[in-house]
Amino acid sequence: MQIDTDLLAVGREIARFRNARRMSQEQLAELAGLHRNYVSLVERGQRNPKLKTLFMIAEALSTTPSELLANIPALASSSRKCGDA
Repeated sequence: MQIDTDLLAVGREIARFRNARRMSQEQLAELAGLHRNYVSLVERGQRNPKLKTLFMIAEALSTTPSELLANIPALASSSRKCGDA
């Protein structure tokens, strides 16, 4: 299974925010209304969370979705352009 680098970057940021708050995956999952296994898969870049899920995760981490994603450089492969899918 090939990992999408964008999803991996999002997952790493979620894990970074979670660890900064000394929160376990289980605690984050409970606060966000998600299953712990799902949080683990998102953090490892193996699941593509819906926008609503990112909002739920951000709220559970006491942050905003924009802050959660702010440190992800270009949030895409540098060769990809808007409109390319």
